[in-house]
Amino acid sequence: MRDLEKCSRQLSILQTDYNQVIPLREFQELEASHLLVVQEKARLRRDLDLAKTELATALQECEVLKRENATLSVANRSLSRYGTPRPDWEKSHHSSLSCMECLESSQVEEWKKQGQKRSSREKLLILLRLVCSTRKPEIGPPQFFQGKGTGPGVPRYLRFEGLVRNRHLAPRDACLLIQDIWKGKCELKESPYKRIPLETYLGSYFEERYPKKFIRMEWSYNLIDACQRFPHDDVIGLFWGILCGKYDEEIYHSQRKIVQRLKKSLKEAAKQVRVPPRLITFPCSGGEKLEATECTLQTGGEEVSIQAFIQVLRDEYPAISLKDLRELLDEAKCELKLHSTAKTIPFLPLVTLTDEGKAGGFLALLWKHRAKAQEEYVQDIGKALSKHKESSIGPYELSRALATVDPQIADQSANTTLKLLKFDFLLTVGVTPSNA
Repeated sequence: MRDLEKCSRQLSILQTDYNQVIPLREFQELEASHLLVVQEKARLRRDLDLAKTELATALQECEVLKRENATLSVANRSLSRYGTPRPDWEKSHHSSLSCMECLESSQVEEWKKQGQKRSSREKLLILLRLVCSTRKPEIGPPQFFQGKGTGPGVPRYLRFEGLVRNRHLAPRDACLLIQDIWKGKCELKESPYKRIPLETYLGSYFEERYPKKFIRMEWSYNLIDACQRFPHDDVIGLFWGILCGKYDEEIYHSQRKIVQRLKKSLKEAAKQVRVPPRLITFPCSGGEKLEATECTLQTGGEEVSIQAFIQVLRDEYPAISLKDLRELLDEAKCELKLHSTAKTIPFLPLVTLTDEGKAGGFLALLWKHRAKAQEEYVQDIGKALSKHKESSIGPYELSRALATVDPQIADQSANTTLKLLKFDFLLTVGVTPSNA
């Protein structure tokens, strides 16, 4: 009995002491499995470290490729424009006369149409063929213009009977004269919706500038002749279109206002103190983003950082798209012949017109984008008004359409828009179609 109790106690002790003990064989199997897992973990850790290293290398190579791509893109654009010797078709001369002087306006358009997607040699052959078909060797350019008379149907600045000497104005001479005309008209400080017609002002300008009638008629007739010969020139074409009533004079003034406002904003940005270099992200319309590096500049100069340049464009034109913003930035670098990695932009040449009133590629592209945006704005207003009959559209309907297209427009801005559209009264609170 005592032996049984003793065995029982010993058994209990053994069960208590070895309750959590496993057999040696099972322990060895688990130890072997654990060793395999540790080895696999070490191998995976090495693979992970290698993958991280490869990723870092790939990212660095990607950044290098991005910079190379940007550099090559600018270089490609520059080479396509300046890299091969192509004639300046607008300024090509033959026997002291511009090639364009030998062609009529319709032939210029025909040459441009035929010359699309052709080499310079093919363009030259087409041009020579048109010139040869137009020129009459036995008859030179007319040395005199026949006066148009003094009837009421003749513009005031062309009223003359007799012969007027042909000065054969070159495009530059015509542009300089046109700039002087615009300068005098701008000095009148006219209201945007109460301007003197250009045709009326032109008569006063020539009478004041050239008191002698013969000289006055020479410049008048020669200017009109130059406008008819060079309508493809941007400055001359716009002036001629406004003079003939094809374009509104506000086009000229709006272009100059864009230049003046942008120049003022860039000068203000150049005076501001810059912060240390950092990456700036600009949200654009359509949810896209544009990144630029802000860098330190001395204040009061004629350069701004890329970041400040982009910010000025966005402040002036909040609805500008990322695509248009990139095009303007690339065009600015291309016009200034800057490297794609340039951190600053000397903005003054970009916003300065020549003495002929001509703009560089950057301003021309900016004007193009603004004209496109304005055209889309007008089309949206037209869609908003399309539900009304044309005879029932008044200032009330127009103001509602403006508010629909541009909810942020202020009452004063809407009133100004109505003035520009030649309404003779302003909208006031409570005005309805019935009491308007």
